[in-house]
Amino acid sequence: MEITTQDLLAQRQELRKTQWDLHRKIMELGEQGLRNLSDNPARIPPGELARLLEVGNELGKQATAPDAESTSSISQQRKQEIAETLEKAVAEYNANASVNATAQ
Repeated sequence: MEITTQDLLAQRQELRKTQWDLHRKIMELGEQGLRNLSDNPARIPPGELARLLEVGNELGKQATAPDAESTSSISQQRKQEIAETLEKAVAEYNANASVNATAQ
């Protein structure tokens, strides 16, 4: 199967849409975390909240960057760090959400 330029452009567009969707979801979680920070600082540590917002910001930049910049501006190590931070933040958020649900 031969891949055409049109296929690559469609794939890139889908990637940008995914990045943007993740950016929006992460920023929404970050905003919730900021609102809850004063009420319950133990729910998500401020450092983790900052990293979550950093990941959301980075995804937003990638989703809106010109093609050459978005594909080469981030190192493989940084991508791994972002993935690990995101996994950790989502796991902590889910754990806290289930604790809060059972407490209510």
